[in-house]
Order: sequence, then structure tokens, then C-alpha cells
Amino acid sequence: MTRIVREQYYKDEFGEMWIEDGIICYIFSPGLIITEEAAISIVGKRIRISKGRTYPALVDFCQIQYITKVAREYFAKGDGIRYLNSGAFLVKSQVQTIFINFFLMINKPVLPTKLFTDRQEAINWLQQFKS
Repeated sequence: MTRIVREQYYKDEFGEMWIEDGIICYIFSPGLIITEEAAISIVGKRIRISKGRTYPALVDFCQIQYITKVAREYFAKGDGIRYLNSGAFLVKSQVQTIFINFFLMINKPVLPTKLFTDRQEAINWLQQFKS
């Protein structure tokens, strides 16, 4: 049996974040509305746990309620992508799929980014970006 080791684990009102096998993982809290202030806090914590190293990211959007336009813009550039080299978004519903596809189309992340409904498929895709 493979034991999963979570490094740099962090949890707050916005969700849980950790590094697992060279990938930064983030799960948003259920029902969360992500504002600019929340986005700044989340990214700040991610930058701290990155410790100056670049990672691929797996972001679980399955339980969030909404992300404001300003928060989406913040996540897509500058500090929002600092120490990241790729991103996989995990969703579970058609509405979330539409929402994330809209984000990808409008905000056009400069990193390789892809949408998934299966966590293991997302992790498999991110493996190519591990350093």
C-alpha cells in the first residue's frame, strides 16, 4: 500500500493546501465565495509553502460557490501564478465545467492549464511538469 505524504500542510477558512509528490494541491472549502481578499490570502500562503520552488498545481473546485471577476483575474497572472508551471482544475458538475472553461477563455492563463473530472487523470497529466 502506497502511503501519501503531505508536505507543508496548511488549512484555514478558505480551504486546505499541501505539497504531495511534487504537486501543490488545494481544495477550496465548501460553499466558498472567493473574493479578491480571499484570493490574495490563498496565493500568499501558496507562495510561502512553495519556498521559492516552482510546482504544478492541482486545484479542486468541486465545492466552491463562486469566484469574483477580480479574484479570477488575480489568480491568472502576477503573484497568482508565481512559482507555478501548470495547473489542473478538478470539477464535478456541468456548471463548474462551464465556469472554469469561461475562466480559461476570458483570463487566458499563460501556464499550461487543463480541466478534469477525475483526480488521478489530473495528477497523471501534471506529472510531466514536475521538476
